[in-house]
Amino acid sequence: RGAAGRTALVQTYDAGVTVDHWATLLPLERGGVQLRNVFEDCAHWWALARHCLIALDAIHALQLVHLDLKADNVCVPLGPSDFDPLAAHGTLQPRFDDLALIDFAFSLVSGEPLESALPIARQAEYEYQSPRLLRALDAGRAGDLAPTRQLDWRCDLFSLAAMLWRYLPELEDATHGAWTRGRHAKARALVRRLVEAHDGELPALRPHAELIAFASEALAQPELAESLQRGWRLVVDSD
Repeated sequence: RGAAGRTALVQTYDAGVTVDHWATLLPLERGGVQLRNVFEDCAHWWALARHCLIALDAIHALQLVHLDLKADNVCVPLGPSDFDPLAAHGTLQPRFDDLALIDFAFSLVSGEPLESALPIARQAEYEYQSPRLLRALDAGRAGDLAPTRQLDWRCDLFSLAAMLWRYLPELEDATHGAWTRGRHAKARALVRRLVEAHDGELPALRPHAELIAFASEALAQPELAESLQRGWRLVVDSD
């Protein structure tokens, strides 16, 4: 808050381009190959998975559950900061190390008391909401807030699985971006493990470290590590 007698102050910062922006507004090209979005590249899909897991691990360690994890609530800043799309040789790249989760309007702390039901509506057009969350919301609207208080990190892992699945190219379409049959199978396996973690009983130890290691192992391959270091040209309409 501001000093006594002054207006309260709020400090904010630019968290950067959202994953939704990367996926819908930034077609890229490199080496004569165009991609609809950067996540069609195998290394960048895995980087998104790894850094989302790292961010979730940080909030889940505090018993905080986001409950609205989706592409427009995850920011991956664009670098360099002075990128000029019209420059002849200008290249850009996502700064995954600076990935940030935003919009905690619907978040809660597991086990904390609630005075009213969460004002979250079912999103029918994009099924990223955890079935656990949807059941709790139905109970909350009926006056039973206990299921909502018991929500935990498993809800966010379900939402992450939905987002990663959304941007995982079909195998037959993954002719570019360094995808192979084995890499695609491993990506599907990660999504499956996230869903299984959601569907299972609450374990004594959160699986985040194991899942982060799984994604890190994929990115350790030299070809994928090198892809993250190379820049991209923005595909600019000739008009």
